[in-house]
Amino acid sequence: MKVIAINGSPRMEKGNTAMILTPFIQGVMDAGAEVELFYARRLKVKPCTCGEMQNFINRLCPLIEPFLENHEGRTRAKFHKQVKIRKIVLVSTGGWWEKANFETVVRITEELAKDASVEFAGAVLRPHAFLMKEKGKLTKDGEAVLNAVKRAGYELIKEGGMNKETLERISRPLISQEGTQTKIQQGEEMGSNV
Repeated sequence: MKVIAINGSPRMEKGNTAMILTPFIQGVMDAGAEVELFYARRLKVKPCTCGEMQNFINRLCPLIEPFLENHEGRTRAKFHKQVKIRKIVLVSTGGWWEKANFETVVRITEELAKDASVEFAGAVLRPHAFLMKEKGKLTKDGEAVLNAVKRAGYELIKEGGMNKETLERISRPLISQEGTQTKIQQGEEMGSNV
């Protein structure tokens, strides 16, 4: 099986997205899949100004057949036959404490999969990812999260999907919401590690 991974973070391999995506890719490879990683920022997709990942999604249109069908009461499309995309997985990090802050991006990704008539295989979500490191080093909790992320990638390939328990281990709170707010007020970097 071939997997295409797209890192939409502007910090590419230096951000929290890469920190989470890397073990997921390792799990996918451990399960026997071949992986090709792309960085949305390096794809030089133009001209939308709303972000590299949005540019990339917008440019998927040429991969979709120009014929529309009605499924589940809604107009849908499908990828050209030579395009072998069967599943879409969202791997995303955020600085905010609540997992609920991912709902919009999850909904958009689910809709993208539905509109292209492929399976949305789930979302690997890591809120307050900046707390996985302390003074630049991965914490014990951070290591546990990355091990669970790797497991999710493995499960996707070997079992066809990611276990709910694995996804919950990835997204679990590392500290209380109040503790997160305190760290932010004390100057911990939240947004610079995307």
